[in-house]
Amino acid sequence: MSWREKLAQKTTERRQGQIEQQMDKLHGLFLTSSLVGVYVVNNKKFEFANPQFQKYTGFSQDALLGMDSLSLIYPAHLP
Repeated sequence: MSWREKLAQKTTERRQGQIEQQMDKLHGLFLTSSLVGVYVVNNKKFEFANPQFQKYTGFSQDALLGMDSLSLIYPAHLP
């Protein structure tokens, strides 16, 4: 590989890294400022809850993290 090809590859990798950082920032901004409740559940446990979801549920982020997500469903609505 020539020095020009190496330089082009490094430049492309650097730009890709910058784009990924910007996308991460945009995702974070969207998740925290959304007017819609957004949450992430893994193995029935909350891993993330944005401020709007916290407002809807009345639980803080600390209280929601690790909580069984099914515990927020009215028992008669469970399968």
